[in-house]
Amino acid sequence: MRHINRRLIGAATAAAACLAFAVVSPTADAASGKDRPGAVKMSCRKAPKSVDTPSAVDSVVQQGAPAPDFTATRLDCGTTTMKKLQAGKVTFINFFASWCEYCILEAPDLTRFYNTYHAKGLNGIGVDSQDDGPPAGDPSFFYKKYHFPFVSVWDVPGPESSSDVVGGDPIWSAYATQPGVSCIPTTIWLHRDGTISSAFVGQMTSADMLQNFQWAQKTQAELQSDPLYLATQAKSSKCIPV
Repeated sequence: MRHINRRLIGAATAAAACLAFAVVSPTADAASGKDRPGAVKMSCRKAPKSVDTPSAVDSVVQQGAPAPDFTATRLDCGTTTMKKLQAGKVTFINFFASWCEYCILEAPDLTRFYNTYHAKGLNGIGVDSQDDGPPAGDPSFFYKKYHFPFVSVWDVPGPESSSDVVGGDPIWSAYATQPGVSCIPTTIWLHRDGTISSAFVGQMTSADMLQNFQWAQKTQAELQSDPLYLATQAKSSKCIPV
């Protein structure tokens, strides 16, 4: 059974299990895949500078639609964009939080999968979402333990966030898979052209990662005629409480 953490609009905060990850010094070239995350700096924790409105129905992302671009602060400081990190590659966007039990369970497999398939055309983006507290979660422990090799960004409520925004976190709100419901971990998979291939709500296994990676290499037209894809998306893109 897929495991998830579920939060509704206006929910306060969740449990306090905190692990985080290891850090290597960053280099400059994100587009070539050489950009590596540096040490998490809580002093740089701030709301995204901008987040595009999704091409969606009822504020829910749709497979085949362009993935909303965003400009946000990296966990190790400095500003980047979704498009820069995606760089024309098949890409996953993994929404996680430092307190999230199933994010912690998923992290070792996600790290191994990225390290295996990055050379085969895979990019990854982490989004530290719903880590708002009080007190604010600190993902540095998560990084030190799991050595995430891809860049992550802060998703923090801005001054205009309100209870009508899912979780109050702007990037998550643009990528929500259900109206008024927030579930993490959630992973959005993108085609090379930056459109959404699939969504997976909950803890992915290595087999789930491989399947979604393979789907993202097909056209959306091909996927729409794939019964396994359609059946899996009907289930895996929804939040199922445990």
